[in-house]
This record gives sequence, C-alpha cells and structure tokens, in this order.
Amino acid sequence: MTLRELIARFPDRFYAQTWYGGEAFLDREPRPWLGWPDWVDPFLPEAHPAYTAADLAGLWLEDPTRRLWICYLWTSDLDAQGQRIYVGQNGRGFEIHRHLHLSERWGCPV
Repeated sequence: MTLRELIARFPDRFYAQTWYGGEAFLDREPRPWLGWPDWVDPFLPEAHPAYTAADLAGLWLEDPTRRLWICYLWTSDLDAQGQRIYVGQNGRGFEIHRHLHLSERWGCPV
C-alpha cells in the first residue's frame, strides 16, 4: 500500500494537508524490512536519511506512541522542487512537510 493509499485509508491518523497531492513520493510503499530507528540523531537536511516518508508513516501507523515521534524527522524524499521532506506529529495526526530552501525567490516587502 502506498503512502497515498495509507492517507486515503486512514485519514483520521494524518494531519490534513493538500500541498503534496501531486508529489511522486506519495506513490512509494513503506519498505517492510525496515525496523525502528535506534535513536534520532540531529543532523542537517542535506545529510542522507535512510527512511522515506512512506517508511515513517508505516511505522507511525504501527505505533504512534513511541518516543521517536516527539521529533520531526528528515526523510530521503524530495518534492518536485527538490526540497527535503520531513515528517512528525503534532498531537492531531502524522504531518508531512517540506523544508523550504531560502533563495532569490524569497523577500520582504518594505
């Protein structure tokens, strides 16, 4: 079952968002051979995390009570713009976000 299918099947377990609707990473399946991470090591999003958003969503559905979920976790997924995907929970469901890279497109109106 893909991440897209997990969200459709368990909508009450995911924090409702729409930005990722057309993203390719939603069509990945959690890898069944992955176990629980031993710990969360703080690192920059430019590092190469081992888990996909689908992997972590599958683990979340398996056990949302683990201490692991107090953190937001970088994934190996990128959106269509090349921005790193991270996941976590806010007490209202599993969240999927993207890390917005600052570029010349950003500005402050004055």
